[in-house]
Formats: sequence, C-alpha cells, structure tokens
Amino acid sequence: NAPNTYASDVKQTKDGGYIVSGTTAGVFGNGNGFLMKIDSLGTPTWIKEYNGLKNCYRVFTTPEKGFLTIGYGSVPSTSITEMDSLGNVIWNKKIDSLNLFILGKSCFRRANKEIILAGCKDYGNRHTEVIKLDSVGNIIWSKTYDAGGNDYVMGVYEFNGLIYLIGNSGPNYDGFILVIDQAGNFIRCKRLNSYGSSVYNGMYFDKNQLYFQTVVQCNTGTLCLAILKTDSMLNLHWIKTIASDPAAWGEVFGMLKTEDNNIIMNIEPECYWNPSTTSYSRGGLMKIDTSANIIWTVLNDTISNPFFPISFIRTSDHGYLSVGGTWKLQSVSHINIVKTNSTGISSCSNQNVSCLPCPLAVSYSSAIAPLLTSNP
Repeated sequence: NAPNTYASDVKQTKDGGYIVSGTTAGVFGNGNGFLMKIDSLGTPTWIKEYNGLKNCYRVFTTPEKGFLTIGYGSVPSTSITEMDSLGNVIWNKKIDSLNLFILGKSCFRRANKEIILAGCKDYGNRHTEVIKLDSVGNIIWSKTYDAGGNDYVMGVYEFNGLIYLIGNSGPNYDGFILVIDQAGNFIRCKRLNSYGSSVYNGMYFDKNQLYFQTVVQCNTGTLCLAILKTDSMLNLHWIKTIASDPAAWGEVFGMLKTEDNNIIMNIEPECYWNPSTTSYSRGGLMKIDTSANIIWTVLNDTISNPFFPISFIRTSDHGYLSVGGTWKLQSVSHINIVKTNSTGISSCSNQNVSCLPCPLAVSYSSAIAPLLTSNP
C-alpha cells in the first residue's frame, strides 16, 4: 500500500506460491525495488525492500530455490541481483549506461542460466544494445544495432535458437522486429511503417508461425490494438486490428499459448475507459484464436479499484495470475495481484465489454543493418 508502489513481474514457486517483484518508485520516481513472497491464496509470507535497487523489474527462480532479479540500479544502469529463498542478497552486478524499458520484457534467462539483456544505449540518438551474461552476471558479449534511431526495446524472446527483439524507433515510433543469433550477429530486421505503430512486449510463437501484438494507426487517424502474423523469416502473413476507440487505444503486456492452442493476452485496453472519469486504467485478459478473432474479453477490476497490469503467468491449476498496480489520475498507488480461472474470471471480473474494430492503414518493409558491434 506504499504510495507509487507497483508490481512488475511474477513467477510461480515450487511450493505452489508466487514470487512478485516491483518497485516503490512509481513509473519514473525514486524508490526501491522489492520482492514479495505470497502463498497460493495471495497472502504475503515475507517482503524485502532493497536500498540501492530502484526497481526489481524482472524476477526468475533459480535451481537453488532462490531468485534472480534484473532492474535499475541508478539510471542509467542495469542491476542483476541473486537472492536466496528468503530474499537475502547473494551477489549483485551493475552494468552502466544500459537502459531497460520499464514496462517491457527486455530480458530473459536461458535454460543454461545465461542472461540476455536488451535496452537502449545512449549515444545521443538511442540505439539498441544487447548484452549476454553468464550465470553470475559476467559479460560474455555486448553488441549495438540501429533499428531506425531513437530506439526503444520493449521485449526480447528466444525462438528456434535465435533472439528476437521488438520495440519502436524513429521519429514516428515505428515498430520493429530485430533478429540476431546467439553470438549477437545480425540476421534480419523489419519495420512497421505507421505512425505510432509500437510493437509492444507481446510475442507468441507456434512452430514456424510468429504473432506480435502491436499498435497501428488506422484510416480514421486513431491508434488501434492489432495482431501481426509472420513466418520465421519475418515475411508478413497479415495484420488485423482487434479493437479501437475514437479517443484511445489499447496495450498488451504479454501473450501466452492456451491449452486449446489459442492465445491469451494480458491487456490494459484504454478503449474500456469510462469517459466520465478522469484517466484511469482498466486491465484484464483477452483470448483470441490464431486468426486474431476475439473469443472473450474479461476486465478484472472495478471503477474504484482500476487495474494497470504489467506481467502475467499461467498457473499450475490452469488459471492465470496478473500483477501490476492501480493507475488512477496518472498515479500508481498500490500493488494489484489478480488470480483468475482458465476463462479469466476472478472475484472482480466484468465480462460485458466490447470495443469497435476499425480499418487498417499500415505497411511492412525490410530495412536496417547493424550499426556497430563491440566485444569486451
């Protein structure tokens, strides 16, 4: 309940509970990162706050039943910290001048314990920086790429042995998808040429088919929530808009495969905002099929308790757990954790929601070579 506190990531632990990470700093303020261990019913068993860590932005479980967090130390720097099962710090490493996007998914831990970080390096015209670390935070390689200039990396994923980065770049925030190999060698990059077409941190893959969540400008001039499908070479199959509103657009913070081979998305759809209420977020889950047709949408909040979701996972009981904060009047006020069943229903669900589809105006092109590479 501390002011400006929100949760940014969650993982399920082997005891059936969950580990939640986040910050007391708000979105751009000063504060400390935290870890919170909760049981299967959401009751906290312990909470640890870390002075000097501005944000425990991502959290991973370790084979030793401990935790690894990635976040900000002091801006601009990225901090990697390993904790034991009670949240006590074992070691900490800092990487200067790498900015991770605060609401993205721009880091992951590989099965061999290597860590991939992706963010922007400030050369005066932000370029994409990718760093591979070993299991204790030592740099294996660091390389820089130009995805169009003024880059924001919103997500990084591994698929078929390659590393996929998604985000936006350039003066119009055009979305990009950048692919490199495990040694950091450039493979390919493609862009969405549409004003405001940020490719957010949703990527889903099934065999050789890739799905990306994006925001594109429609013929009406509004921004629309859309799904983009490509093959593994990034050749475009289709882009389909899902929903829009004359005054707002929606965001997705993650995509997962469902047990029936559809796609579930963690959403903060601004087209569900109440126009009579001043600026608050409404979060929930949306299920679509692999042709981007909506199966159902459920909002898991109330007007008095608006939910700004940032991360979600599928749980061992076939449901979902979303974490984030309450965002009202442009202020994050406290942690929100929502547990649902397999159809997105929780105790605070609203199933009677809908948005208007809109016509699409977007192009897709190949572009961009790597800017430079460097090795430590």
